[in-house]
Amino acid sequence: HPDQATPAQPEQGAQRPQEAVLLANPDGSMATGVLPGLATEPKIASPRPGYLRLGSALFTVQDFIDIFHRHLGFFQLLVFFLMLIEVLYLGRKFVLREDEILLIHEHYPTLSLVACQRIFFGVLGLECGFLAVTLVLAVVACWSGRPKYFKIFGDVCLGGVAGSFLLAYLRLAKVNLLVVLLRMLAWAYSHFMGRIGRILLLNRQAPAAAPAPTV
Repeated sequence: HPDQATPAQPEQGAQRPQEAVLLANPDGSMATGVLPGLATEPKIASPRPGYLRLGSALFTVQDFIDIFHRHLGFFQLLVFFLMLIEVLYLGRKFVLREDEILLIHEHYPTLSLVACQRIFFGVLGLECGFLAVTLVLAVVACWSGRPKYFKIFGDVCLGGVAGSFLLAYLRLAKVNLLVVLLRMLAWAYSHFMGRIGRILLLNRQAPAAAPAPTV
């Protein structure tokens, strides 16, 4: 029948094939035909035992462990620079507190200087508290290596970016673009670390895999 797939015709006198044959479909595609009673090789698991998938690439478990530890060092360096820049920024803000208080008073002339001073120290205390929480979360994430702590740290950094723009909109603080950039990098990097940690955690919870094949 013209709509049915037809196997490639063997030559006259050829022996019966002992393996799977290719079938040519009418649309030009190819399919594999298995003869009755013919034993076939077992399919290879995808990904192969001992391998993990990241996107379209395959890595061994040890490769993932090496990637995680290498990027953990980069992540710690990024957090160190973020903390350093934020400490320097808040220190400068405290030194120039008189100018900051006068700036708040210019935007809110109906408030007294005492009220503006209280608002300034309240905002400064809020920023110092946020810095302390961020540092604790970063230490916990690096020490435990658990994906959920990396995610929490990244979400807090993203919330800090939104908070900075909110304070700038209320004219209570200025936006430090370097701090915003470092927080965004920390947010992206923490989610990357959490993804690798999640893959390693799932592999640790899975049944013991067969050893990686050797070439």
